[in-house]
Amino acid sequence: MLDLGSFPPEALAGLEKELRLGWELDKAITKARQHNIGRVNQDVKRSVNGLGELVGRIDSNSFTYWGKRLGFDCWNDKTFMREYLRDNPQSRVKSVGTKIQVGHR
Repeated sequence: MLDLGSFPPEALAGLEKELRLGWELDKAITKARQHNIGRVNQDVKRSVNGLGELVGRIDSNSFTYWGKRLGFDCWNDKTFMREYLRDNPQSRVKSVGTKIQVGHR
């Protein structure tokens, strides 16, 4: 185990600042990446037969964060996904079906 008492106080303050800023920087980068993904998601996407409807695109940092926090099975939970897409609307994808219908009755 590392004995932090042997470090000078200014070094500890610098280490604490780096850890805090590093975390904040990572959150800011993830938010910016998700925002960019959100712009792409505004285009209408077509569903793929056999795979189903595309409902969202999740940034890899966000995927890993929530997976480690709640367990990666959270991404298979419909309630979690509904809440995630509600809280992160930039992740939602506009999707349409694969069947083209003309003149239905």
